[in-house]
Amino acid sequence: MSLHGDPSSFYPFFAGYADERGRGAGQGANLNLPLAHGTADAGFLDALDRGLAVIQKFDPGLVLVSLGFDASAHDPLGVLKVTDAGFGEIARRVAALKPADRPDPGRRLSVRPARPAPRHVSRQLRGDDVIAYFFDHAARA
Repeated sequence: MSLHGDPSSFYPFFAGYADERGRGAGQGANLNLPLAHGTADAGFLDALDRGLAVIQKFDPGLVLVSLGFDASAHDPLGVLKVTDAGFGEIARRVAALKPADRPDPGRRLSVRPARPAPRHVSRQLRGDDVIAYFFDHAARA
């Protein structure tokens, strides 16, 4: 699943459209959820919930999160407007994702920053603390 700004008028222009669902044996395994420019917390969270429902139904053994902050309202180059509180709610919802029908209800979740933390985040955080930021917000939410 990928939530990102609508690529029809924003980088990368050539990828990330909703109709790109994979090819061959992977057909249907890709889920792009492009968002209108200016989308803030409520719209982002609605799309996230749609995507998490698909992931929950698929019931993966492992969820990898490429954590990017380019959806942040603080990103001067970004087109989305997710607030710090919105990121906290995103963290809470992703961290709550659990395997559906397994005796071991433990979370299989790996989070890695997609790129170095942007300046508005890195002023407060260093390196791997970006991951801690994600989970700390999940725990507090």
